[in-house]
Amino acid sequence: MISDADVIIPVKRLTESKTRLSNLLSSGDRQKLVLVMMEDVIASLKKSSLVNHVVVLSPDRRVADYAEKLGVETMMDKTNGDINDSLAEATNCEIRDRNGSPLLVLPVDVPLVRATTIDAIVSKVGKPNHPLVVISPSIANGTNALLRNPPDAIPTRYGVNSFEAHVAEAVARKVHFEVYRSEDLEVDVDTPRDLYEVMRKGDLTKTSGFLKNILRDQRP
Repeated sequence: MISDADVIIPVKRLTESKTRLSNLLSSGDRQKLVLVMMEDVIASLKKSSLVNHVVVLSPDRRVADYAEKLGVETMMDKTNGDINDSLAEATNCEIRDRNGSPLLVLPVDVPLVRATTIDAIVSKVGKPNHPLVVISPSIANGTNALLRNPPDAIPTRYGVNSFEAHVAEAVARKVHFEVYRSEDLEVDVDTPRDLYEVMRKGDLTKTSGFLKNILRDQRP
């Protein structure tokens, strides 16, 4: 029997987001980009048949307000700003409040993700008493989706080379893990080249339309 999953989308303060794009986008455009990407990610999650509950985790009230307008719940991040500390606290809340359903961490900057990909990842979960981790790596060896069953099967290790770090955690804890590779989850928006990949591949996304509008006269 396949279990539905809960989802956490961690989002930084808008003023601190996507600084690597500062040579191409203004601060205002970078902030708008994050909100538009969040809209695309949430839209795909809503189309998924195996997602039960979505929470946006952020220290930014503007992010929370926007997420609530999109029809999802929010959790204010009151930690010191470290993503792994934030996710540890959010994971504990999910375990307490949601009875330990499988938990998917999905970043905000993967606007190309499709509902079918989300369902394919969640469908890997079998019986609740069979611990499992599913990791979807980025091109740059990051982690663009992390499914944990139970939610605390491994701690999160986001940062440089987080894909390898998450694999190492699963191995150390003797938790079965699977690697799920998908073209729509390979690209997370961090560099100017990523923006053009989204414009090239994401015709049906709001992010692509937003970028084409503000970058129409520029080239990678």
